[in-house]
Amino acid sequence: MNEEKLRQEIAALRAEIDEVDNWASGLLMALVEVLPALLRGHPQAGQVADLLQADAERFEELRKQSRKRRDGETAALYEPRKMLYHLLAIQGVWPNVTAQQAAQNSIRRTNDWHQPR
Repeated sequence: MNEEKLRQEIAALRAEIDEVDNWASGLLMALVEVLPALLRGHPQAGQVADLLQADAERFEELRKQSRKRRDGETAALYEPRKMLYHLLAIQGVWPNVTAQQAAQNSIRRTNDWHQPR
């Protein structure tokens, strides 16, 4: 394979990655816009919160590699669910977490991420 052909293939792959990234970001944005109206006050909102919170915790475990990974399991698999949990918490969707508590937790997590390891 010559250098020009390789450059073209790399450019095509970068464009495809950008397209998939944009699609995934758009999907997350749609969920954040629609789910609050569906979940706020719903009798099963707490169950949804528990599931997403468990996924958020698993993301952190995998990110820190404190637990053994299952086959094919990556932190990236859990990251969108973690983000959704925290974004909906900040909007006050979850019954057992106030928006203020969620915002304070978010600030704490951000500070933790920037601490030297």
